[in-house]
Amino acid sequence: MRLCKLASLVLLAVVLAAPARVYATGATLDPSATSAQADEQLEHPILLQRVAEAFPDLGLTVEELTAFFDSGWGIGELVIAAVIASQTATPYADVLAVAADGTGWGELAMSLGLQERNLGQAISAVVSRRSLHGKARDEELAEAACSDLAAATCGLPTAVQARLREQFKVTHREMLVAAILVGASGDSDALRLALRLRSEQRSWNEIRAQTGKPDHPAGKPDHESDTGKAGDAGPKGSGRGQSDTGGGSGEPGPSGEGKDKVKGKPGK
Repeated sequence: MRLCKLASLVLLAVVLAAPARVYATGATLDPSATSAQADEQLEHPILLQRVAEAFPDLGLTVEELTAFFDSGWGIGELVIAAVIASQTATPYADVLAVAADGTGWGELAMSLGLQERNLGQAISAVVSRRSLHGKARDEELAEAACSDLAAATCGLPTAVQARLREQFKVTHREMLVAAILVGASGDSDALRLALRLRSEQRSWNEIRAQTGKPDHPAGKPDHESDTGKAGDAGPKGSGRGQSDTGGGSGEPGPSGEGKDKVKGKPGK
């Protein structure tokens, strides 16, 4: 069942009025949480913060993205909406509103003059697979979005990501979170350590402690020592990646437009 507009506005008001949370890599965790819950408490804010940072022209805040996330939108959907909004100068909430009415991402992008191939290398591949539906599609989009973000904002080409995922048996999401946690140091050894610890089922809190990185908004690490310069596609609105399939950086979109409309995803 779709959330009505009034309920969505109330949700956003509650989120924005709530006491400020810590959304940097030093997020405070609930000491009573289980390991899995603690991972989510740290992981989701890190990912949402990276989405906000990747599309500065949209003027999104982590609190707003959290409101959308809590209303049913997945990480992958929030990223693809940001790509479309950034490249077409369409208010972010308006993009989600159209998607909530049942319009597919590829159709939505094309209706705004944006080709599917310009949505990001990994995202485009998922969107073009018409046979994917439901939860499987949502999970594929989330993994693809994390791959594109890692390429565009962490300097990790997709080929390098593939090798590291195979070596350490981690997901795209785990790759991105690990890269963000160690990002500012530019230390590829630290990234490998983080991935090794994750492959040993260590929590993000343990990994953050053992890699010894200070709390900070994560930057873009230098992986040239073992990977070469990054040239992979990423979310175009970030201005940091160029698709292998064509297109360029998106034009800045209006900052802060449509913020008062939080539309929940159908079926949640």
